[in-house]
Amino acid sequence: IFGFKYFFKFLFSYLKYMLSIGLHSKYEIIKSEKNKKKYKNVIITWAYKEDFNKNGTYNDRYFKINSKKYRETLWFLIYMNGEKPEKFDENLIILFKKKILFNFNILRFTTYFFKILFKKTNSLKDFLLKISSFSSFSEIVLDSFLKNIKTEKLKKILIPYEGQPFQKEIIKVLRKKNKKLKVIGYDHTSPPPMPLNLHYDFLSPDVLLVNGSNQLDFYSRYLKWPRKKLKLVPSSR
Repeated sequence: IFGFKYFFKFLFSYLKYMLSIGLHSKYEIIKSEKNKKKYKNVIITWAYKEDFNKNGTYNDRYFKINSKKYRETLWFLIYMNGEKPEKFDENLIILFKKKILFNFNILRFTTYFFKILFKKTNSLKDFLLKISSFSSFSEIVLDSFLKNIKTEKLKKILIPYEGQPFQKEIIKVLRKKNKKLKVIGYDHTSPPPMPLNLHYDFLSPDVLLVNGSNQLDFYSRYLKWPRKKLKLVPSSR
């Protein structure tokens, strides 16, 4: 009885994430026409409407820094609100999802489904992992990033790291394109109850910044991070 109970819970969750693929439409990139510079450093982070000042500068809630003070850094922002910011600095690239009345797009769902279905995969497990909203969103983020950023000149990427699929996908692709690239992650939250997504693997950042000795020990002992890849820093918050 208990086995069937958890099976149906798992099945419901899986179907929910699979159908959520249809919600991934109407994304667009907004950026300044003056943004033609080749940057060496990029920060990939999330943004909300309240993070923008009236003059268009962006205040990052994870690193507690302002885009105006770091003009030599390019900011790739995953925007979480349905209304565009009225102004924004020229060193900002914003991935924005249009607010629409009916959010589910059947064409997006079927197109993505059949693309994965006919794509060569190593196993049924790979196929099932790809048919999810996480993989669909990873594709959108990666495609937007590669089309709008000159990756060959990049030296460093900084990410508020959560081990999300889109973060790992960006790391995997950019490392193939640029062998000298250094990826720095920042652990901005306490670990979740089951932090399997934060386990160290070949798609993890080159360095992970943590805020306490307990975090450092936890990552090293239980999540198998090499000590040399962990760096203790004061909390930016």
